[in-house]
Amino acid sequence: MIYSAPPKKTTVTIIPAYNASKGDFLKYIFLNIELLLSNRESDYIYIIDNNSEDDTDSKLTEFINKCRYKEKIIYKLSSSNLGSAGGFFEGVDYALKRNFDYVFLLDQDGFVNSDTLTILKNQAFILKDNFSFLSSAVYDTNNSSNYLEYFRVKFNKTFGYFYPAISSNLATKSSELLIKIDAGGNCGLLINLKNKMNFNSKLFMHFDDYEFCLRLANCHPGYLVLNSKVFHPNKAAQNSLNEYLKDKFLRYFIFFPTRTDQSNYIIARNYIFLLKLNMNRILFFFKAINTLFLCLVFKRRFSLKSTFNILRHLDLLFIK
Repeated sequence: MIYSAPPKKTTVTIIPAYNASKGDFLKYIFLNIELLLSNRESDYIYIIDNNSEDDTDSKLTEFINKCRYKEKIIYKLSSSNLGSAGGFFEGVDYALKRNFDYVFLLDQDGFVNSDTLTILKNQAFILKDNFSFLSSAVYDTNNSSNYLEYFRVKFNKTFGYFYPAISSNLATKSSELLIKIDAGGNCGLLINLKNKMNFNSKLFMHFDDYEFCLRLANCHPGYLVLNSKVFHPNKAAQNSLNEYLKDKFLRYFIFFPTRTDQSNYIIARNYIFLLKLNMNRILFFFKAINTLFLCLVFKRRFSLKSTFNILRHLDLLFIK
């Protein structure tokens, strides 16, 4: 049964876009706008174009001007690429300054069902706002029965990832539809703004969502809501996020000794930043050095040059 959320609870949906036209993601943005504004669960849609290099800006502008809900759409064209962290920061900042209650986060390549946000806000009502974030279950765009477990995670004491198990037969009691988690990817997150927190825009992208969720979870618990669904392309060819991370670390530290490969550099930097924030100094130092050591051992690159190239990046351990 779906209960109506209190009318005073206002929500802004935030969608950062970058080269969405070239990636054929505009159709998802348009679909989300129609669904979320037609059922009035989202009061406004905040879209920021991160200085796209294609015609995303012109196509978004054209759509918004013709949209029947255009007065409910806030559109900003950034003068530079702020990354996902910067884009979401701008949207959350907009909501905080106007005293909205929630923000709902979506990636440009994710899309919702008609009741996705309704279910999340229903659970927020049942929980009496005692939560920091609620997350939809993420399913594969190309296979709606394929649950993408790596989007929602918990951590063990050494900050290793594991995924909460979900049942294929969903329970009927609302309390059994919730699983406590520590962090989640941006797509399908309902953020409670009562903690007045925002993204760390300096992270740019990769793990910006996990870092934000972990800070939020220090104040109030976060939950996976099993019967709320969003859909997203399955980008992880690996079976687990741990394998994905190991591959990225190996590729960055061994094969890209300079910082020319920006994506791998950011992944490595931000993950070590997460370790630093969430582990004690001894465990952090051991895990970070162990990561570098494994890069050397498994790739069997023991030359002085290779070792020096890795040591050059120990500044990653001292990010502020």
